Amino acid sequence: MVWVVWVVCCGMVMVWCSETGFYFGHRLLHSSPFWYRYHKWHHEFVDTGVLTTFYVHPIDALVTDLIPIGTAIFALKMHIYTIWLFIIPHLMNAVWVHCGYTHPLRFNPLLALPLSTESERTHDLHHRNSLFNFGGAYFVWDRLMGTYRDPDTHWPAFYKKGGKSIVGATGPMDSVTEPPATRAVTTAEPEADAAASPSSAARARRSVKAE
Repeated sequence: MVWVVWVVCCGMVMVWCSETGFYFGHRLLHSSPFWYRYHKWHHEFVDTGVLTTFYVHPIDALVTDLIPIGTAIFALKMHIYTIWLFIIPHLMNAVWVHCGYTHPLRFNPLLALPLSTESERTHDLHHRNSLFNFGGAYFVWDRLMGTYRDPDTHWPAFYKKGGKSIVGATGPMDSVTEPPATRAVTTAEPEADAAASPSSAARARRSVKAE
């Protein structure tokens, strides 16, 4: 029985380290052109797909995943089975959030814990407006730091499509105030996003004309 408690505690510590490290590491990669050059590979995809999950620069992977998760593993000297009990769902969720589809019930079975969210839609919004939703799965730090945006209220014309593909959907994104801490990235990102997705740039132009 003791080992069950230990495994659960290890899992909780690893989730906390992963979420905390991913959020602040992710924000660091968006904080300046110097760091963003390592992250812009991943943001070449505005309309994400499963393979987008693994299209990252090695420095990106090191900062957002390997260091946070590795810290928990070595600090607690976790058994290999305990490590895989976390790593497998972690990788499955990473694929889920980039798949380009929203679950028909708007529920991610891999996030059956309090404060979970429809992570595939929430993270998809980050790829379309990279000022928000920096979290990896639960977006707790986004809520605490004021960078969380609910897809349904932030871009309702786009995301209220439960159970359907969210790739190629149309509708103007609501205008919002930029968080002061992330304003510096605006000079580095739009050019890469527009070049990577002509269809998204066209949608943006249509939105401007409509206004």
